[in-house]
Amino acid sequence: MTLLRLFILAAAMAFGGCEPQPTQPLATKPQSDQELTLTFGGFVVGGPEDERVQGVCSLTEGRTVLECDIYNGLTKWTLTELTTVVTWSPYGPDDKRYYRTSVSAEPLTTSHITIRLGVVLPRDEYLGTGRNAQPLTHWGWQTVGARGRPSK
Repeated sequence: MTLLRLFILAAAMAFGGCEPQPTQPLATKPQSDQELTLTFGGFVVGGPEDERVQGVCSLTEGRTVLECDIYNGLTKWTLTELTTVVTWSPYGPDDKRYYRTSVSAEPLTTSHITIRLGVVLPRDEYLGTGRNAQPLTHWGWQTVGARGRPSK
């Protein structure tokens, strides 16, 4: 390549990019999640007592997976993570585990979560017979914490 061609190519590259470029607005950084401390009733500590996280859970047939429908009753928070404690008899220090589960729960909505326990929970007993039989469970669960961000 001749020296003149190199000069023309260099000049084209240098001056070709001088046209005004449209500016892009800076992307707003998403708000980071905040830790929410929940009481045993599912209320945010220091928050209104008419708003809480609550739900229902049941075991799968193998008793190793907990299926839950969790209601986000917190009007100002979108939940992104839940911390659940599962306990079982005989209720000693080694008979409980904490589980963190990702969730996407807008305020006043119900979301489904699945918790793989890694243990087999004890079988239920039934008091009485027939239609009058009442289940007696030897395990329980409680949502004890959450992460979330303020709702829009």
